Amino acid sequence: MLRAITHFGAIFRTPGVVELEGQRVYPHEQSPRGTAIADAFTRSGLDGQVTDHIKDEMWQKVVVNCVINPVNAITRAEVGAIADERLRPLKQ
Repeated sequence: MLRAITHFGAIFRTPGVVELEGQRVYPHEQSPRGTAIADAFTRSGLDGQVTDHIKDEMWQKVVVNCVINPVNAITRAEVGAIADERLRPLKQ
């Protein structure tokens, strides 16, 4: 078993149409297999990386998802809407 994380957002446009948004780094656990998978991701145009801190990366994703996902669901906003500069005062 190998631990890895995916970071991306998707927007439901219409039935059967989902738009991929915000592709980011895809960290993989440090190991020979993790390195091979990260290299394959990178060759396919994604940002595959290997990390010595996969547990920290996993917890960071959990925290971000616990904040962003409910806000997007409640407001029915698209992915990234809470990154709007006009909302900066509310985030401090």
